[in-house]
Amino acid sequence: MRAEGAALDVAAVGRHSKFLWQISGPAYNDDAFLERAIARYERFVMLCAGTTVGSLSPPYDVDLVWHTHMLRGADYAAESAAMRGGAGALDHDNGEGATGAHLDAMWARTLDAWHGGEEEKEGLALAAVPSGAERRGEPPPWWNGGEKAPG
Repeated sequence: MRAEGAALDVAAVGRHSKFLWQISGPAYNDDAFLERAIARYERFVMLCAGTTVGSLSPPYDVDLVWHTHMLRGADYAAESAAMRGGAGALDHDNGEGATGAHLDAMWARTLDAWHGGEEEKEGLALAAVPSGAERRGEPPPWWNGGEKAPG
């Protein structure tokens, strides 16, 4: 049983390597940026509680706060349920098996929920993702040990 659990943990690490690249930019060392991310996470949880059209996809800064909150275990379950008005803990779906089209649809729903569907999508993306939390592209080969890091 222990070996099976360890294998699952290793698989989870591999799945998260691209996420870790996204949140390794300099903004994530800025306390003010992180404080705003906490407030944005609280808003995201409320948006998830109020949506009836399907799952939402968090921006990277919000996802980092969410991952951090989940580390609180049983406290996370209770706090998340309370944040959602007693609707149960917010379920973090890692998007395993999700296609690009599915993830794009989740992001479009997130933008609509974030801004009430009243503005143009390009403007929404800029407002929903603050400076420093933008997608950084794919990790360089050295990120996963494929090549030697520069310098």
